[in-house]
Amino acid sequence: MQYVLIIHEVEAYPAWKTIFDQAADIRKLAGEIRYQLLHYDNDTNNIVHFSEWSSLDNAR
Repeated sequence: MQYVLIIHEVEAYPAWKTIFDQAADIRKLAGEIRYQLLHYDNDTNNIVHFSEWSSLDNAR
């Protein structure tokens, strides 16, 4: 399995999360196996997205 770590800032976490959730089926069909979303305690707009994929090509 391959893993991807993305750390980025979003403008508004609730709006970003809605779009992220809507893309769940697309990511799963592309090969995403599982993911974790984390954020900084003092800033919910700083996101850490850690995911497991069937391959790095699929993650790209």
